[in-house]
Amino acid sequence: MNNCKNILYRALFVFLIVISTISLSGCGVTDFITKKSITLPCPDFRILADASILTKFRPGPGRDLTDVDHNAKIENARISCISDIDEESFAGTMDVDVEVMFSVERGPVNRNRLAKLPYFISVIDAKKNILYRETFNVLVKFIGNRSRMSVMTEPIILEIPIKKGMSGRDFLIYIGMQLTKEELLFVRERGD
Repeated sequence: MNNCKNILYRALFVFLIVISTISLSGCGVTDFITKKSITLPCPDFRILADASILTKFRPGPGRDLTDVDHNAKIENARISCISDIDEESFAGTMDVDVEVMFSVERGPVNRNRLAKLPYFISVIDAKKNILYRETFNVLVKFIGNRSRMSVMTEPIILEIPIKKGMSGRDFLIYIGMQLTKEELLFVRERGD
């Protein structure tokens, strides 16, 4: 008798699993389990040579080494991305994290031990259209007797729309210091 009950319970258990699977598949759960992720390559980036260096002078006409508040240079950047692409339409978005690395040097007139570094990130498409451009600031505090530092920014997250047939390779990210006209001329005259 116990053997018959065990067989009956097993049959009932299998029946419930089959019914659950059928009802869950109607809810899209199996789509979620079997859905494939589409990974696309990240965009490439360029650091603009003329806009990679900032020399900040104290207010006034002096422009020699004794008038420097701070110097900064964009040394590198780190790009990572995650794509959210629909498997059927091959369209969606790509979130791109951009981190920028600076080297900073305190000048002789810098008394507050602070340096403000304005920089920009710009995204262009394959047709050279500017899709995004924003300016950011990094505040650097020179600790103790340090006069040189390397700084990595917090990640800036950019959302890029991806259409069918596109990938991150269809975009280019430009990074540079946000310079005044006078600061840009100074960089060009020095030939850095």
